[in-house]
Amino acid sequence: MKILKDGSIEGQTFSGTNYKGGYPAPLYGKETYREYWIRVKELKEKGFKLGDLSFNHWGYYCLGREDNEEYKQNEIIEN
Repeated sequence: MKILKDGSIEGQTFSGTNYKGGYPAPLYGKETYREYWIRVKELKEKGFKLGDLSFNHWGYYCLGREDNEEYKQNEIIEN
C-alpha cells in the first residue's frame, strides 16, 4: 500500500487525480444513520476523504440527522 501526496492510497479513486465522483451515498431506506457512519468510516480507512461527501450527506454522516431534526442514529435514512 502506497500513500500518495494528497493522502489517498494508490489504486483507490476516492480522491486525488483519479477521483471519479464515487463518494458513498446513503442507502436510502436500507441503512440507519449509524450503519452509514460505520460504512464511511471503513472507506476512510481505505483512502476515502470526507471532503468527497456531498454537502447534504455531511449531516447524515457527522450529525446522524437531517437538517434541523433531532439526532436519530438508529433510524433508517429516508430519501
